[in-house]
Amino acid sequence: MEASIVQCNKINFKMSNTKKIKIDTTNKVDETAEEIKIVKEVDGTPFSCVKYDEKYFLALGKYRLSDLMNTEEEVFEDAKDVSWWRMLAVIHAVAQEVVLNSQKDDK
Repeated sequence: MEASIVQCNKINFKMSNTKKIKIDTTNKVDETAEEIKIVKEVDGTPFSCVKYDEKYFLALGKYRLSDLMNTEEEVFEDAKDVSWWRMLAVIHAVAQEVVLNSQKDDK
């Protein structure tokens, strides 16, 4: 099984088949308005299905929570995942926003 990469606000979580998370803060995500667009909100969740370069992924605000998928339907199915790994990704996204907002307030 190949390791998946979940990009989360310019931080990559590398999740191997052993389910260990390694954080790599050196890779930057190049995001332009032409490449990324929100397709649909996922009903009953805080998530969105986002289209990126002819692929789709699950997002929480500006944070990517899943690997790239081929169809919207795959993303909607993946949104049902309530595993510890999904919870950790959501917690990380929220914590990152708290840190960024507190840094703005300190300036």
